[in-house]
This record gives sequence, structure tokens and C-alpha cells, in this order.
Amino acid sequence: MHLLWAIAWRNVFRHKLRSVLTAGGMAVGIAMCMTMFAWVDGFTATITDIIVERTVGHVQLTHPDYPGRREQFDTVPNADALLTSLEGVEGYKAATSRLYGFALLGGAQTSAGAQLIGLVPDREEEVLHFSKLVKQGERLSSEAKQEILLGEGLAKTLEAEVGTELVAMTQASDGSIGNELYTVTGIVVTGSTAQDRGGAWLHLDDLQQLVQMQGEVHEITLLSTSPDQDDISAFAAAVAEVGGDSGLVRPWWQVRPELYDMITGQDGAKYFFLVIVMFAAAFAMVNTLLMSVFERTREFGVLRALGLTPLQLIALVVFEGLALATLAGVMGLALGGIMGGYLTVYGIEFSAGGEPLTFQGIALDPVMKGDLQLIPSLIITVSAYVVALLASAWPAWRVARLDPITAIRTEA
Repeated sequence: MHLLWAIAWRNVFRHKLRSVLTAGGMAVGIAMCMTMFAWVDGFTATITDIIVERTVGHVQLTHPDYPGRREQFDTVPNADALLTSLEGVEGYKAATSRLYGFALLGGAQTSAGAQLIGLVPDREEEVLHFSKLVKQGERLSSEAKQEILLGEGLAKTLEAEVGTELVAMTQASDGSIGNELYTVTGIVVTGSTAQDRGGAWLHLDDLQQLVQMQGEVHEITLLSTSPDQDDISAFAAAVAEVGGDSGLVRPWWQVRPELYDMITGQDGAKYFFLVIVMFAAAFAMVNTLLMSVFERTREFGVLRALGLTPLQLIALVVFEGLALATLAGVMGLALGGIMGGYLTVYGIEFSAGGEPLTFQGIALDPVMKGDLQLIPSLIITVSAYVVALLASAWPAWRVARLDPITAIRTEA
């Protein structure tokens, strides 16, 4: 076999231009696939980060009717006690609770409607690192102090900045009119255009006081120790065992199914692209190997007459295909590493009129970066070897069926 492998390499370089063009074409395909995989994986990581690590968490527990109706009174029963019980669940990392409401916020000159989000600052920091989203000013204090954070778009609408005082007016749960004066302590950029244009964050105690819903929350957001989907599913099942009677438990892909479908669809699209590229590469390799076989018919006949078995001739042709795939793999990994590495380190700047692009209501970073990973790159390279094996099957079959006497008589 070692001798056959050496002969195969010699035969590949007997027609240098043809071999380089074939291997080079496959190498470009490998590099294109690596670059596309890096781009899609980077985009997916960005979207997942915004969805999971900035808003939804890994698992959410709500009243069964709250996701569909968003009614004020659809709250989680005994939320404080339940939150304490969930700390003992296997896979638990952190948890926080939230209350939602709507109010009219008024400043010195303007007013606007806003979605109020009551949260526990210290717990929110453990789950979603909320302070990272505060681009100006500071996060909410650990204790309720009539403070409020505004989404960047809402702050512009209200002409508010850090230190501005705002009045919030809303209808409380008991039918009265709730109104309080709050001081803006920070401006928030979440990446969600809806929240940045209309979101306002308060201490949970302050919002409960405003809407007269002391001790009530609409959702409990939990973080798992592992971001792996199977581990999150197991964690969600464990949470359901503890709090299932109190509400509806959903992992993040059930909370945001439309975005999860988009992410999984992109994974399918990149492998479909890989199949198309490798299908084209297979045609080129079949053509190259067939031409090589036809040109060397007499040579194969001599080898057959000298005692090489049909199986050895098949191995010789297959080795030639694998040698081409090796050349393609080396060149493709080098080129793909450069292209994918550039995307990963520097990225590509996207903007529309100076504003960041949005995707399904999510504001993307001005510079989108890729995520070049080892395993997908190896899968792409291995697929080149699979293509080489398949592409060499037909030429190898023709060589194995050669009659040595007829082949020797064939003119070179």
C-alpha cells in the first residue's frame, strides 16, 4: 500500500496544471464554506447572546396564561418562596424575578408611553449582567430609591438624561391611579429595538408599590450552569418538577420560537451550501480522474500483466483522488483560515445611514464578526475526502474491469 500511495502522488503531479486546477477549485470551495460557516456561527452567536444573555435567560417560569394574554393579574403564586426552592435544583446557577406594567412617563416638556419592567438589581446582575447594558450613568441601586433606567430611544423621546426627574402615571391593580416621581440614573441599550424605544426599568419594589401589586411577579428567569441545549432541557424539566404546579416552565427556544427556528434554519442552510459546493467539486474530480485513467490505459494494462490485482488498481485510483483531496485540504484550510480568521478578528462593518442594522427587532452590532471554529472546519475538510472517495469510484471501477491484453494494445 505504501508503494501504491507513492505511485499515486507521482501520477498526480504528472499533469501539474490539471491537478492544481482541480485541487485549487476544491480548495476555494473549502475556503468559501469555512468562511460562510464562520459568518453564520458568528451571527448566530450574536443573536443568541442578545436573546438569552440579555433578555430571556435559559428558562422562564410564568403563569400558564401570561405568555398568551399578558394580563396584569396573571402572576406567579408564592414567587418569593418558589424562588428560594429553585436554588436547590440541579443545574441551577442564578435566578431573578420580574414584574411588568405600562405607564405614561412625563418630563419637563414631553411625555411618552413606556413598558415598565420591575427587577431585582442584584439578582438581575447574576442572571443577565444587566450593568453591561447601561451605556450612560449607573445601574439601579440594590435598595428601592425611586430610580429609573430608560431605553436609549425612549430617553431621546422624553429628552431625558441622567439626573432628569420623570413622573410615572398608571392605573394600579386596585383601580386607583398610581403616580410617582423617579430620577433617571442610567440609559440602557439592550439590542432589542422595541425595548430600547419603549422600555423603562425600576426596582421591583418600586414598581410593585406603583401598581399596588406587593409580592407579585409575572415571571421568574433562570440561568443554567451549562448553555448546552440538552443540559438546559434537563434543567427545565427539573424546574418543572419544583415549580410546575405554580406555572408554565419554558426553555428559551420556546419563549422565542421564531428566532430559534431562524437559528436552526441557518444551520441547515450552511450545510446545504456545503453539499452544493462539494457536489460541484465532485464533478471536477471525476473529470480529472477519468481523463487520467483514459490517458494511462496502456499503463494500467502493463501493471495488470505484472501481477497487480484489480483491487490494487482500484486502490491506486482511489489514492490519487485522496492525494488531490489532501492538496485541496491544505490549500483550503490555509485560505479559509485567513478569510475566516479575518471575519473573526476584524469582522465587517454594517450600518444603514449611520444607524445599526436591525434583524427581527434586534439591533445588531455595527461590526459583525464571525466565529471560526475547529470542528466545522474539520467537517468541511473531511467532506472533501468523502467527495474524493465517491468521485474515484467510477474511474476505479473502469480500471478494475480492464482486460490487460486489450489495454496493452491500446495506443498511448
